Amino acid sequence: MLRKLLTRPMAFIGIVIAGALIVILSSALSAAPTQSIQFPPNAGYVNVKDFGAKGNGQHDDTQAIRDAIAATQENFQAIYLPNGTYLVSDSIEWGQFRTLQGQSELKTIIKLRDNSPAYRNGNKAVVRCFFNNNQSFGNYIRNLTIDTGKGNPTAIGIQYNTHNQGAIDRVTIRASDRQGKIGLDLSETEFGPGSIFNLVVEGFDIGIKTTGNASHGTFANITLKHQNITGWENHFPASIYKLTSINAVPAVTNSGPLAQIVLIDAKLTGGNSNSIAIENDASLYLRNIQTSGYKASLKDKEQIISTNTIEERVGGSILTLFPSPQKSLNLNIKEPPNISPEPVTNWVIPNDTAEDDTRAVQEAIDSGAKTLFFPANKQYRISDTIHIRGEVRQIIALRHPHGNLRADPKNFINDKPVVVIDGAGKQPLTIDSLGISTWPEPGLGLQLATSRPVYLKYCGIDGYIGNTAKSTGDLFIDEMVFGAKFNHSQTAWIRQLNTENNPFDPSKPNIPTYIVNNGGNFWILGWKTEAPAIHAMTKAGGKTEVLGGFFRDHFGADKYKDTNSSSMPELGLTDIPYFLTQDASISAAYVQYAHQHGSARELQATEIRRDQKKELRLAPGTLMVDLYAGLEK
Repeated sequence: MLRKLLTRPMAFIGIVIAGALIVILSSALSAAPTQSIQFPPNAGYVNVKDFGAKGNGQHDDTQAIRDAIAATQENFQAIYLPNGTYLVSDSIEWGQFRTLQGQSELKTIIKLRDNSPAYRNGNKAVVRCFFNNNQSFGNYIRNLTIDTGKGNPTAIGIQYNTHNQGAIDRVTIRASDRQGKIGLDLSETEFGPGSIFNLVVEGFDIGIKTTGNASHGTFANITLKHQNITGWENHFPASIYKLTSINAVPAVTNSGPLAQIVLIDAKLTGGNSNSIAIENDASLYLRNIQTSGYKASLKDKEQIISTNTIEERVGGSILTLFPSPQKSLNLNIKEPPNISPEPVTNWVIPNDTAEDDTRAVQEAIDSGAKTLFFPANKQYRISDTIHIRGEVRQIIALRHPHGNLRADPKNFINDKPVVVIDGAGKQPLTIDSLGISTWPEPGLGLQLATSRPVYLKYCGIDGYIGNTAKSTGDLFIDEMVFGAKFNHSQTAWIRQLNTENNPFDPSKPNIPTYIVNNGGNFWILGWKTEAPAIHAMTKAGGKTEVLGGFFRDHFGADKYKDTNSSSMPELGLTDIPYFLTQDASISAAYVQYAHQHGSARELQATEIRRDQKKELRLAPGTLMVDLYAGLEK
């Protein structure tokens, strides 16, 4: 029976034959940019070589890549570029819900022709994503290099736009002659929320330039080298972890009415006797900044900081309610685990030919396989809870537009989970780009009941995730567009949290809550919201640290009232705060943005300590909170 329920890719030798075999680098699986894994054939991708691209560095592949993009038909569909140098003479563009996927970061190169006539006048991008100002949803660029060549001084490497979800990951952008306008341009229109992870920018006048519009971006593991004017020109709320800059010019400039930079763990080297590493004229939170070679490490408005080390600096006032240490929580930071990919011949693809695929998926998990693969062109219909357990170490998917696992919501009521991660052990489990859907009814999409570390990367999960008392392993999430209700202690590191798909419904009796942290540690780098919900409820000694948030309030003042206060009578809430903390600790740096006049809340935080309640209220409107500290001593 097992053979009917499972399929395995046929044996491959590791070469590309007529475009049938995809070999890609999965950044979720390995830190080595030259390591590749194989995708099985018929996985739902589009290969540029099937459209005439040569990748030999001599043939003009512009039209072939454009044709491959035009041939995509489904949201999240991948356009794949095997290793090679793809010479282009004009822009490569698309709008939304597409993935430009290279085989490996250093060996898949899109190179602009030297002295290209199309780049003689005006600023122009080699790769550009844009769709209707603020609807460039779901754009991913992974595992490749963009080279703007020589003699193209007005070239932009990538003019990137994405909203709600999307990422640039394991990408190098370089100008061969160190000229060029901007390496990564996020300033064309409203950008984000979106993720920029594992990026190297070499050359250009400006390494990264961000928009001044109302939005937010999350950045991690960024390297900037040899810029001519500034490494990073920032104008919006940016959450940044691990920035390396090798520059004679300023590493970071931060200015504008909506600019807030939250920068953690930076090494800014080079400099000269006339330059300052960080020039700030806006909102600022810094921690663990190391500089060398500069005249000074920081110019914060008119104040000069000459020391080479900044342990922690808050640009504005530190807001507190109860007596609290005047600093952030400074939680321990862990990087997501790396898993070495195994040969594609060992992967298992669940069979999808039955009317109900529950058994086939469970059989695949229990087959002893370490790697499961879900193609983009297959959808699995689920009627009962799936248990991820046993030997499985990685689940890799090409996202299906309606969920790789499509659960019937009628079968998942009363918080019955669609997927449960079970079992004990120390071997991490990585899940990359898997979609779990119960649309249109949100529910408990994923439940953790394991001692294993779990890494969720670019996954789409309807509803929320939860845990049981057995969930003692570390949790890592990159790009989270769902909520988390953890009634048991959990340690989580989340990079790019977007809970815009809000649970707010004034007709229902309970106050909506995005994050419930009951006794655990939550480290959140970058968080964007849009609804009258409690953003983080922290209790029972839990610790929640928010490093950069963009809370975009849309509703009138009456919507931030607890009209159903009977739902939490023991707390006596009358308004809905961002943060509700009960005998626990929190620190947060964020921006509150009033979409319109009067469309922002007044109550920022409610703290309860041993039955004493205090509230942090600020004048409703757009405001910057450089640090709110509610730390129990």
